[in-house]
Amino acid sequence: MKKFLAAVMIFIILISNGIAYGSNSPKIEIELDGVQADFENYPVLKEGRVLVPVRSIFSRLNAEMNWKEESREAILIKDGTEIVLGIDKKQAKINGVDFNLDVPAQIFDGYTYVPLRFITQAFGYEVEWDQENYLVSIVTKSIARPEVEIYGYYGFGSYNSLLSNPEKLSKIAPMWFVLDGDGSIKTNYPQDYQDALAFCRKNGIKIDAVLFQNNSSQLEQLLSSPDKWDKVCAELSAIMDKDDFDGVNLDLEGIPNAQRENFLNFVAYLRQFVKGKGKSFSLSLPPKTSDSQSWYVAYDYNSLKNYGDYFIVMAYDQHYAGGQPGPIAGVRWVEQVVKYGAEKLGANRLILACGLYGYDWPEGQKAKVIDYVGVQQLVNKYAVSPSWSQENYSPYLVYTDEQGIKHSVWFENEKSIGAKLVLVDKYELKGVALWRLGLIAEPVWKSITTKFTPRKTNF
Repeated sequence: MKKFLAAVMIFIILISNGIAYGSNSPKIEIELDGVQADFENYPVLKEGRVLVPVRSIFSRLNAEMNWKEESREAILIKDGTEIVLGIDKKQAKINGVDFNLDVPAQIFDGYTYVPLRFITQAFGYEVEWDQENYLVSIVTKSIARPEVEIYGYYGFGSYNSLLSNPEKLSKIAPMWFVLDGDGSIKTNYPQDYQDALAFCRKNGIKIDAVLFQNNSSQLEQLLSSPDKWDKVCAELSAIMDKDDFDGVNLDLEGIPNAQRENFLNFVAYLRQFVKGKGKSFSLSLPPKTSDSQSWYVAYDYNSLKNYGDYFIVMAYDQHYAGGQPGPIAGVRWVEQVVKYGAEKLGANRLILACGLYGYDWPEGQKAKVIDYVGVQQLVNKYAVSPSWSQENYSPYLVYTDEQGIKHSVWFENEKSIGAKLVLVDKYELKGVALWRLGLIAEPVWKSITTKFTPRKTNF
């Protein structure tokens, strides 16, 4: 947050000195990386805020600039960040995410001016204000990226992705352990699992063992039988001792509503055991936007907040395989999930999970899962181009197969994932989780590493 605080200090100084547009204040100069920039149109002061001529300054920053006449919007694009500012509107968007402005973009003498603080913060630049000389210094080089936890789910087919990206990860979460209704834990180790664990330890990547189950009958059997919980702990202890995992993540999906209290008691029981072994304990939770959602009654955020070192909120499947076509995780919906989770669980303990996959819905039928490579194959095979939903900030495409069946495909790419990363920054979340290693295309990795540095932590 240093860049944010530096930018804020500029405007605190401006306000405290009573500067306003139209006064006889000295001309404001701008330096870019130590070099004074000469402009035909200089910055102005409006309501104690510095506004800069958009084309004069951002052409020097190698930002792409566009103008939409019908909506009177200025659009700035650089390194995967898209900023949209409407003239005289006190709300702007960064990668589809809404932000409020103190002063809107405005037109003076036929030129478009935009608020400096908002733009520099969005692009990640450092800003300094020299009050004596009325000089704004913008530093674009060697900017330290914010540190967050970057968490990669690990399954079959994840090994090569791990080997190629160790510097981009804080933790991995192997999906090798299935928790059954009788309290036993079924293990499903891939052939390369020992090599993967050794590689992580060599590269400072923490490892959480994921206890998973999504069969409602199995979950009901386990949660309603506390006498089986000792068996869970005994088998989990053997697993943790064998491979020295750093923590345990509990990922139980599809818990019947009637098991709400039993689930809470099981979580408390398991946490006590895991913490007793000196390990971290976290929960993976479904995406909720309110307390009243009838299909997630068992997942009581208000109570569960007391039992996790951190929480991974699985903000995907807004539209699921058995439902109607639509975005996997539209940005407006994801922001509702984030706001609710941050309020109930605490932003500094919330990790936003993103699904790196898509669904291909044949008309009137259940969808099939598709990955990034599969989408590119469809594009080439059927000579179709992806479209873009600005409202959802999500890509999609439509094609007709050889049988004449129309398909709707919604998926994620570097641009849509970039919007989720903006939410991580906006709400100051603990980090981002990626489902999963092996599905993450190189452009998506680039959008992540451009925005964040992986934090190395004890948890």
